[in-house]
Amino acid sequence: MVGRMAALSVVALLAGAVSESGPAAAEPLGRCDGGEFRWTAADGAITMTPQWLTFTSAGTLRDCAGVVPGLTGGTFTSVHTAWSDCTHPADGPITLTITWSDGETSTVAGPWPVDMAQPTTGTLEVTDGLGRGRRARITVAYDIFTPETVGGCLGAGVRTGTGRILGTMFE
Repeated sequence: MVGRMAALSVVALLAGAVSESGPAAAEPLGRCDGGEFRWTAADGAITMTPQWLTFTSAGTLRDCAGVVPGLTGGTFTSVHTAWSDCTHPADGPITLTITWSDGETSTVAGPWPVDMAQPTTGTLEVTDGLGRGRRARITVAYDIFTPETVGGCLGAGVRTGTGRILGTMFE
């Protein structure tokens, strides 16, 4: 559930791949059409009892195209904090750091919406690096209903999970 934040982070960073001297803010700057990520509860596990948790994520952005020549994808890491349990969303702030295929970096941050209904879409701000001052709209699908997550919620908790980046639009 909380892993979806990491995926969004990655997409937001891709939005940062456009330089500040790029097209007007109203014009789309680029997009990424795929990717995947893994999230991990850094200080506990998602259980049936609500609690504050910190999540870290790492993943890959794929099939990227836009105004930056040669930028085809990237890798990302993120940190997300949320009040979380097995039956409720894990909404909370997230910060992602993206390293693009051309070696440039972007930092993306903001509120990350999480819902039990999948996929999840959020808009984050590019706060540093490529695309600074722009936004990224990211859609991800967390792998919520796997045997591991269901079993974990019925037992000792869920410490890690995966998800897919379905699409990102950089504005």
